Amino acid sequence: MKVIQVENPIEGGKVAFDILKEKLENGAQTLGLATGSCLLEFYQQIVESALDLSNLTSVNLDEYVGLDGDNPQSFRYFMQVNLFNKKPFKERFLQRGVKDN
Repeated sequence: MKVIQVENPIEGGKVAFDILKEKLENGAQTLGLATGSCLLEFYQQIVESALDLSNLTSVNLDEYVGLDGDNPQSFRYFMQVNLFNKKPFKERFLQRGVKDN
């Protein structure tokens, strides 16, 4: 395992974004994404970039059982507001079923 130490969330977001670009260049097609304030800079880097993620699938690593995705306390809502509304990914899986595109 490689451990990368950073000084703050801004630096962490930039380092994470550089890793994302490298992984995409090497053919990554699926991302496991988490929520939390420490990831906001990373998501901002993605939003401000020219990367086209519309053919990339993301999987939320967290969610509360029984909480609808439009509930402001849900992880789906967090991801929608902070990333998916601003930078579309391939929409395949919904919280309560599968959607074909």
